[in-house]
Amino acid sequence: IEDLAFGGQGVTRIDGFVVFVPMTIPGEVVEIRILERKKDYALAELISVVEPSPARIKPHCPYFSECQGCSYQHMDYTEEIKWKAKQIKDIFVRIGGFPDPPMHAPAPCPHDLHYRNKVRLRYKKLKDIHLFGYILSEKRRTLDIEKCPIASELINQKIQEIRNSGFSLFEELGQRSYNLVIIEDGTRVYTALEGDVTLNTNVCGKQFSYSINSFFQVNRTIFPVLYDYISGVIGNT
Repeated sequence: IEDLAFGGQGVTRIDGFVVFVPMTIPGEVVEIRILERKKDYALAELISVVEPSPARIKPHCPYFSECQGCSYQHMDYTEEIKWKAKQIKDIFVRIGGFPDPPMHAPAPCPHDLHYRNKVRLRYKKLKDIHLFGYILSEKRRTLDIEKCPIASELINQKIQEIRNSGFSLFEELGQRSYNLVIIEDGTRVYTALEGDVTLNTNVCGKQFSYSINSFFQVNRTIFPVLYDYISGVIGNT
């Protein structure tokens, strides 16, 4: 594996032809299977890691290899930050045309787990089988999950509550398929079934109000880092 593409897939070349391989790290020697060949590149799946990178770790999530909603959990976080910084620089060089763009050191997230305060899950009932989890890109399949390691503890508690109830929430609605937004503001969990709820979040002493259906930063742990940086930039201009 020679490089890491934006989005986390490893890059190799076979006779000069680019091949993207998920769940790999530059420097590794791996066994792969080609799944699909496009005009300018091919997509492959990882069969085995013959020579692992020192940065390879065991993913925190038991669904990592199947879900692929997280692209870097097989990689040490310090290494992940390094490669993301390189990807950003490459974008400025390749697309922006900057030969040597000045780059600040990346600001890491204080927490690499349980940081997400909003998720969108799908409930699906197939005969007597209940599925509740993320929607996979291929064939729109629903991946049944017990919990999500990057979702907040409050959201995971809500997921368990829904599962432990026998999915009565959806049974009462008479729905065999339903996409459910779950969001929390640090004190309470809300679902889109409660209507257009207004949430309130405190960011560095500032109170923000926003709708459950609008966009708001889903990583609350990074707020102080972003706020301090932006305040510093404004203060220096």
